[in-house]
Amino acid sequence: MGRAILLCLGLLGFALLPPSVDAQAEPGTPDSSLKGLTVELSYTGDVFTSVTGGRRRDIAYLDNIDITASLELEGLLGSNAPSLYVYGLGNQGGDPSGFIGDAQGVNNIEAVNAWRLFELWLQQRFWDDRVSLLLGLYDLNSEFDVIQSAAVLLNSSFGIGAEFASSRELGPSIFPVTSLGARLRVVPAAAWYGQFTVLDGVPGNPADPADTHIEFAANDGALMAAEIGLMLGDTHNITESGRAERARRRRVSRLEAAQYAAKFALGGWTYTADFAAFSDADGDGSRDRRSGNWGLYALAEAQLRHEPEDPTQGLWVFGRAGIADSDVNRFASYSGAGLVYRGPFPTRDDDEVAFGVAAAHNGAEYRAAERAAGRAVQRSEIALEVTYSAAITAQIAVQTDLQYVIAPNTDPMLDNALVFGLRFQLAY
Repeated sequence: MGRAILLCLGLLGFALLPPSVDAQAEPGTPDSSLKGLTVELSYTGDVFTSVTGGRRRDIAYLDNIDITASLELEGLLGSNAPSLYVYGLGNQGGDPSGFIGDAQGVNNIEAVNAWRLFELWLQQRFWDDRVSLLLGLYDLNSEFDVIQSAAVLLNSSFGIGAEFASSRELGPSIFPVTSLGARLRVVPAAAWYGQFTVLDGVPGNPADPADTHIEFAANDGALMAAEIGLMLGDTHNITESGRAERARRRRVSRLEAAQYAAKFALGGWTYTADFAAFSDADGDGSRDRRSGNWGLYALAEAQLRHEPEDPTQGLWVFGRAGIADSDVNRFASYSGAGLVYRGPFPTRDDDEVAFGVAAAHNGAEYRAAERAAGRAVQRSEIALEVTYSAAITAQIAVQTDLQYVIAPNTDPMLDNALVFGLRFQLAY
């Protein structure tokens, strides 16, 4: 843990230096200065309380600190040099799901209290920004199973589907623990993309989740995931002559934020390790192991209308569905959908208001195993969320959040929970 703390403290000191970015530098010319450097620091603080239901009435404060530094190495190494990215992550505070009792996670920054190295990778672009290869500690959910318009919602299942998120004890390589791997992304045309990743199947060390670990244990296996998608439209105001080139670069690079009017994607994932099977549960509660695990998902989001003077404002709709191998995954399926409006009022261009529904469904084998063990279980946990994020300044935002969790953890002994949250965000 000490090494991770030192790394993050070093990033913090680095972040306090004024960033130097020279977009006009002549490409291909080595330079000892750090041109193309971008440093960002953000703080998120949440207050969450259970109003009714769940396990008990309680309140928790938790926070999240992100420190990132990206560097285009062309200024140091010449043309065709890779990009370097470092991401330090700090989490402190309580655990709302501990007293609410839900399985999906009402708060998307809830994590074990720790400072850790979250991402560290190199990315190389090829063939006129049509292909990129990334190697290192990598957050799978930064590019796979992402619904951009749903990011304002705070329930964890709007970030990545519950069936995929719970596929391993610490999940796949996502927040708050990542694993080492490689990612290949291809953009054959401005609208289409395809991507593939292979990662260590167990991020970190489940026995020590508060530290940064890069380990390859005997039954880690590999996680492989692939996704193909279509992005239509472009909400950036750029010249027609540069549109295709800029769109390709934004959509092939992990360091660029793609902007689109609609996105449709299909994805799948598989593990090579052994997993405990529900269908082979013995009378003593032990479970036999079998090889492999898999899942599939589909997602879509689209802008239904936009403001005439600003195409980034307007109404978005999104939906996602996923399935997983029901013999080894508790949640054999997931379904979610929602609406988001950016700029809901004439003088509030950067505010967002959203409503979403996230439903995680237990598989038949899991339900049968629970009944055989004498435990009652319900079919699904359903979370309804409404939220409003107000941009106070370009760097400060305040968000109110209300969630109603039906059948928390699918436990019939828990009453439906009403949860209130307040989020404060500060970005540098």
